[in-house]
Amino acid sequence: MSYWERSLFPLECDLCIIGGGFTGSWATFHLSKLKPGLKVILLESQSNGRGASTRNAGFLCYGSPSEILQDVEKMGEDRAAQLVGQRHRGLQMIKKFIPAKDVEMKMSDGFEFFPHKLEELRQHTLAKVDDLNNLLSPHLGFTPFYFQKAPATSSPKNQLHNHRADRIISIRGEGQVNPAKLLQYLNLWNRSTGAELIEGVEVTKLQEGAHSVRVETNLDLNIDAKKVLVATNGFYNRLFPNSNLLKPARNVIALLQSDRPLGITGNFHCDRGYIYFRAVENKLLIGGGRNWAGEGEYTESMKVNKDIEKRLIQFAEEQIFTHPIHFEKILSWAGIMGVGDEKQPVMKWESDRVYSAVRLSGMGVALSPLMGYRAAREIVDKL
Repeated sequence: MSYWERSLFPLECDLCIIGGGFTGSWATFHLSKLKPGLKVILLESQSNGRGASTRNAGFLCYGSPSEILQDVEKMGEDRAAQLVGQRHRGLQMIKKFIPAKDVEMKMSDGFEFFPHKLEELRQHTLAKVDDLNNLLSPHLGFTPFYFQKAPATSSPKNQLHNHRADRIISIRGEGQVNPAKLLQYLNLWNRSTGAELIEGVEVTKLQEGAHSVRVETNLDLNIDAKKVLVATNGFYNRLFPNSNLLKPARNVIALLQSDRPLGITGNFHCDRGYIYFRAVENKLLIGGGRNWAGEGEYTESMKVNKDIEKRLIQFAEEQIFTHPIHFEKILSWAGIMGVGDEKQPVMKWESDRVYSAVRLSGMGVALSPLMGYRAAREIVDKL
């Protein structure tokens, strides 16, 4: 780094946010409203993209029936329902603050899709839909799950498997967004309020002193901050290697092209949320599958798991449509989530000056507006 570049690097701030993804960006957004004039610096280790914020499927969702049922079994009814309510409140914040046209946001119903190979899961989920609706309605303000045929396709040869009303569960209140444009909008807003976003800088150590936290970086330049917000999600263990709160989890997404019109609209969830797909400009975007690989996908590596990629393409060709369809891969990528033994986000003070907001468990788009707000409130109260 040259002398001139070093002169642009800020050395002090009121708040240093580590992680420039959705949680950190939403926290900055809310801070500009809660306490204007704060000197805020966001540090992001990557110069293009984020660990998961710009590498997801662009779903605005709060959970499919089979996924929530699994959460109920692990977390209990009350905590699972509260978590769904938190996700939905986060989605409402996106709708409130973000212009739909600027981020390609479109609200439409979603679907829980059951291929033939998941007949046992289908039967179990169908038997619990009424119970789920009764549990979640007070937290959402509406009945989330209902039965109807999947959206009509433009080609009779591309009918969805199991498209009868009793084989697909519809999900109210879902939508889609371009996640990169959403993050870009937040970045532009935050910069307009005076916040600084510095990319390509990795934090290596936090050293807490009597009056500030020394944020040490890989550029051999340090920032002294009154408070620090750790919003690195799946990369949390880099700063807290002895923690057992979460572990990184890789998810693979592929964009596929067919020579036929797909004719599907909305979000499709499958197998407790582990598989998901949607149409993007008449291409099929399909992702997930980490449950196929077990412990191997608990990694920080963003290298695409080719076996999972192959199985996702096979799933698309054989299990989605009533007639076999051939796809060619256009692009594939991976993102890193933060998961743990339970799905409740981690929001806590690590010390008097360091606060963490992590473990979004694959629901970062929905949870981050609310988590960012709560983190901002916590920090403002102590500044």
